[in-house]
Amino acid sequence: MVVIVSILCMKMTSFSTATLEKKLSDLSNTQHSVQTLSLWLIHHRKHAKAIVQAWYKELAKGKQIMANCLNLVREQSIALDCNQITFGPHIPI
Repeated sequence: MVVIVSILCMKMTSFSTATLEKKLSDLSNTQHSVQTLSLWLIHHRKHAKAIVQAWYKELAKGKQIMANCLNLVREQSIALDCNQITFGPHIPI
């Protein structure tokens, strides 16, 4: 929980599609990278549709780390008592 609190204290950058795409393409397979991105995504959850669309583009490129990040977003949404269903309506089944 200390990691979540310390990351939440960081200044969140504003949302734009370009920023989102940059963050997704720069995602690395480190705990800090995945946690930072997942909290940024939760913070900007009102842009869920754009987030999910960009997410799928990266996932289609074979970036398995995207699935790990998705799982962490779900877990942190629960821990932070956020509406974890926010992204659900935008995920094609």
